[in-house]
Amino acid sequence: MEPPMTMPSRHLSMSTLTAGTILAVAAIGLTAPSSAAASTDAKNPAPNIEGSRITVTSGTSNPIPVASSYEDYRAGRVATVEHNRPHISAGYNNHAGPISKVASKSGKRYAEFSTSIDSSVYLGHGYWIGAHNNWGDSKQLVIAKFDTESKPKDFDRAQTFTVAHHDEAGIEGGKTISMGKLSAKVRYTGCNGDSYNWSVELVRYTPVTTKVSVRNFTDKLVKVASNNEDFVKNPALLYYKYNEHLNSGYEDKRAPRSTDCDEQGRRDTTFSSNNDATVYLGGGFWLGAVSDNATTTFTFAKFDNTGADPADGSKPTSARAFSQPLYRWEPYGHVVEIDGLKLRVMFHGVSTSDVSYSVEILDLKHQ
Repeated sequence: MEPPMTMPSRHLSMSTLTAGTILAVAAIGLTAPSSAAASTDAKNPAPNIEGSRITVTSGTSNPIPVASSYEDYRAGRVATVEHNRPHISAGYNNHAGPISKVASKSGKRYAEFSTSIDSSVYLGHGYWIGAHNNWGDSKQLVIAKFDTESKPKDFDRAQTFTVAHHDEAGIEGGKTISMGKLSAKVRYTGCNGDSYNWSVELVRYTPVTTKVSVRNFTDKLVKVASNNEDFVKNPALLYYKYNEHLNSGYEDKRAPRSTDCDEQGRRDTTFSSNNDATVYLGGGFWLGAVSDNATTTFTFAKFDNTGADPADGSKPTSARAFSQPLYRWEPYGHVVEIDGLKLRVMFHGVSTSDVSYSVEILDLKHQ
């Protein structure tokens, strides 16, 4: 099959063409391009290839709902990405998502939201993937986190981002990108037909909030709050087990967080700003919960600082913590005690949107 005929891109005024010129132009249009010109190199495709395509796959153990727009995601028109079930977004200047640029004065790279990029994928909780054929700045894929769960406006800056270019070293073999609760392997897979093609394998992402419900099972009035200031000025008052205090979120709470620090199972606990849920019981006693990488972790800790929230990185004087897979129900719970404060913590599993804990206060002596 002969390659397609090509015409020069500039416009010619027919009123100024001579007959000889018309014949010459016709001859150019009928001349078949050489095989070298007709072929397409993976890194330097023909200039008429203009769009971008993103194929999202999952390498995690949990299903991940995604969509090609914020509106589809909010309306529940999502694709559930699992093993062998990809989601594809493709287009040309007709999607909204992140794009990376270089500031003209400082020369620093930044990412902002744009409503005219080629293709995009929204993962929920402020996480976006965007691909664009930007002739002034290579062909790029951007993974970004915005500090709002509503749809960003044009030119809103990303809280954090990473950009991959189609011609950077090693991109065809894969580049690992990590931020917050998300890790992904990004590959540029060449071009075919009309798109620059990107593959994004999500290797770590837990798109569910974590909520903690606290009830009082003692015979006294108990005060609880979500931080020290609220505990002093406007605490929740729990009268026996009939009242409930609920706290939930996604990477937006300050609380103790425990992580595995060695192969022997020992844990490192610090105060952190990247928790999902938090509860303060006064006297330096804190509860924190976070779900990440298909695992949920609950931490109960006591800190010396009782007059304000501890600083990030602060170490507790005592802590108890436990982790387990999101998709395993724990029917009996854990009874834990630190300095006279005794709790029963129960994990109730995960729904499509929430990880759920309940905490029963069995005894406390500091209030």
